[in-house]
Amino acid sequence: MSVDRLLDNLFDDLSGTGAAGRRTLAEAEDHLRAAVADGVERGLPTEQAEAEAVRRFGETRPVAAGIRRAHLDLRAVARKAFTGTWVVGIVGLLTLGLSGALSEAFGRIFGAGFVAGDRIGVTYTASRCDDYFEYFPNAGSCGEAAALHHWGEVVQGRVLAGILGVLALLTLLFARRFILRGSSWAAPVPLNKSSSAPPKWTTAVKISLVQSRLAWAT
Repeated sequence: MSVDRLLDNLFDDLSGTGAAGRRTLAEAEDHLRAAVADGVERGLPTEQAEAEAVRRFGETRPVAAGIRRAHLDLRAVARKAFTGTWVVGIVGLLTLGLSGALSEAFGRIFGAGFVAGDRIGVTYTASRCDDYFEYFPNAGSCGEAAALHHWGEVVQGRVLAGILGVLALLTLLFARRFILRGSSWAAPVPLNKSSSAPPKWTTAVKISLVQSRLAWAT
């Protein structure tokens, strides 16, 4: 396997690791190129020097696994869990709202009984019919008044859920733009190279390189 092929594999394995993965890939390439150059200086052919560097590097998956463990951030996990749950709720509410809109449309086209009519044989007491007629005094029968009442309950409850879904969606969009990107949710920012303290990612990379048997990197 060539150095370029190994780097391609490492790039694939580091997918989703963000800036830490990019820095790891760059550092691994530097070490590999340096190892190849060292091998050529010792008189090895280029292909043999590459093969030796690749062999000493080892598998790429342990490197990626080490980076993922070293940069596991509970705030990022909490953010994903929060937004994922919120999105599922939004989808559910919007689905109910859509069903309410369809119920309203079908009720106007085919009648309230099409949406919320009672099963055959269902009857109501006289007092219950009076209650329905209070809401719909122009209904032709107790069954029609009951269907109109039930239709309204179906539509109103679901449309209200849809409105809540729209508000929840707007809230999520606002939060993602102004809140979830704030310092309390963001992943730790590596220290500048000019700082006297070593960057946090360097330690993680060293751990990963040791795990991947890069003894020649130190």
